[in-house]
Amino acid sequence: MFAVNRKNLNVVSLITISVCIMYVFISVVYKDITDDHFFSTALEKYSLPDILKIRYMTWSGRVFIEAFLMKTINILYFPQIIIALSCILMSYCIAKFSSKDGVVSLSLVSAALLIMLSDFHTNRQATLWITGAYNYIIPISIGMYSILIFLKKNQSSIKKLLSCLLIFLACNNEQFAVTAFIGVLAFLAIKYRSDGISAYDLTFFACLVCGGIIVLAAPGNVIRLHSEISNWMPDFNNYSVFHKLAVGVDRISNQINFNDNFLFFIVSILSIAFLLRRSDFCLVNAAMISILSLKVLSFILSFYPDTMLSRLIRFEEYISSATWRYPVVYITYFINLLSLSSILVTCLLASKTAKDATLISVVLLCGVLSALMIGFSPTAYASGTRVMFLFDVSMAIGGLFIFNRMHDIGHDEAVH
Repeated sequence: MFAVNRKNLNVVSLITISVCIMYVFISVVYKDITDDHFFSTALEKYSLPDILKIRYMTWSGRVFIEAFLMKTINILYFPQIIIALSCILMSYCIAKFSSKDGVVSLSLVSAALLIMLSDFHTNRQATLWITGAYNYIIPISIGMYSILIFLKKNQSSIKKLLSCLLIFLACNNEQFAVTAFIGVLAFLAIKYRSDGISAYDLTFFACLVCGGIIVLAAPGNVIRLHSEISNWMPDFNNYSVFHKLAVGVDRISNQINFNDNFLFFIVSILSIAFLLRRSDFCLVNAAMISILSLKVLSFILSFYPDTMLSRLIRFEEYISSATWRYPVVYITYFINLLSLSSILVTCLLASKTAKDATLISVVLLCGVLSALMIGFSPTAYASGTRVMFLFDVSMAIGGLFIFNRMHDIGHDEAVH
């Protein structure tokens, strides 16, 4: 009976993955009015080394990403195939990070793929737009995979070499480079205190740092910064660190409140279900359930005409000179930050070991930091939602992490 059920589950999972990948393949289309046009025609006017040098000196340090994009964007179906494969790899990474004892099943990968794609607005820019995908899901997926290799003990020499190459290339996305630097540094600090650091650990970290330096040290970044300040945020140089962090919080709050962000809705539901199933129910549990239920309610209300309640607990716009004085802005901030904290605490309650608790804490905190750092860019509001992709990935890992441990309640003591 168990074997039959498992076979049926694998069939359903395979169909789910196939449908999702077909959706991605069909949805990835060339957009002539966007950066797709620039990169598809750049080599008609310049040689590859020349255009990369111009871009590096005047605009962007993403030389490896842009070289790969310019050489492959015009190959028939290649962007669709590489983006679809990146979706599968990202789903595997999400499943692996959230798994128990490192075991990944086909059903877990299909669940990871579904939950990853459930934030439609972000995926339209970070996955289904060719230029956006080459800058986000492709480098981030290979970067996540390289970190999985790094975290696992007793890997083969070939895998270690592969991980160093992949993390170097993945760090051509500066947001991932900074986030990975923080996360890997945290793991190295923990490992140093317990097992010590190996030559491989140092080599991997050096590749990460070198990849990040190449993109962050580009002379074009300074020119681009001044251009973006004048175009998007003229007062940026006058902003304090607190002001920039506040912009990051505003982006996080706006991301959570998007009415097509089913991802946060799903993670909230999973957290509530886990907390309700716990036997040692307490006041803190009740408070977290109440906060997360409020988020679930506000999401559902977003599909109906505005009411006094929905206007009180949900604010979908960015803060501005016209709205900063509205109490609902800060009520929404407060609810959203409490919701994030509740999800983190739920993950800690779901953790079976200290290692589990450490891993999920670093993942979720890095996801939040990747969103907060957006406030340190003058294009914080002009970059669209693709810059929130890393935040979404961390939320997907957190949600699946809780789901994987749902049936353990009552059997194992959680780490508090």
